[in-house]
Amino acid sequence: MAAAIGDSRGKSNVLRIVNIDKDEVLKKLKDGKAKMHSKYVSRSVIFEIDTAQSNALNESEKRYNTWMKINDDNGSVSIQLRHMPSPRKLPVEHIISVSDFITAVKIARAVLHAVNYSYIEVGKETYDLDGRSITIIEWPYMKCELSIEGKSTADAMKVYRELRINGTISHKLDLPHSVYYRLEGLDFDNIRKHYNKKLDRLLEE
Repeated sequence: MAAAIGDSRGKSNVLRIVNIDKDEVLKKLKDGKAKMHSKYVSRSVIFEIDTAQSNALNESEKRYNTWMKINDDNGSVSIQLRHMPSPRKLPVEHIISVSDFITAVKIARAVLHAVNYSYIEVGKETYDLDGRSITIIEWPYMKCELSIEGKSTADAMKVYRELRINGTISHKLDLPHSVYYRLEGLDFDNIRKHYNKKLDRLLEE
């Protein structure tokens, strides 16, 4: 399983909009003559390595100090290790590109056998709008979100304003699946059980 090592703190030219109406977005993309690039299912497994209570207003919310994500985004497979030293500091993130999702998950489960993990499948549709990449993301049991990758932060914001999309701009950092669902007031335990069973079947094939 070949690997390439990199370091990243996230792309500043990507704007994330949550709680969107997919049909409304599709109509506005069509009106703007956007071209569909691809449609696929992205899959990921997150290992919750270390947790601690956060100082958030919602005391039940946990801050994941250290977690690992194995992601398969349309054949582009990576392992992402993220450590959040404190609420006041930016997370430290390392990304390794690997060749095989299933093999990476099997190795991680063997090494981190005592660590809670969650598998999820997310639908994605990507469009090209005048050289900008726009992705509709469909999380199970949640409203869709939109990712706009512009030439810069200002350019992504310009596209958002021109499209006049109803939704909420999110400044939240990349978080584990369970935190996203808990923030929406959803019980993630049953969702975790359902998708982890799907993962078990994938690993047995």
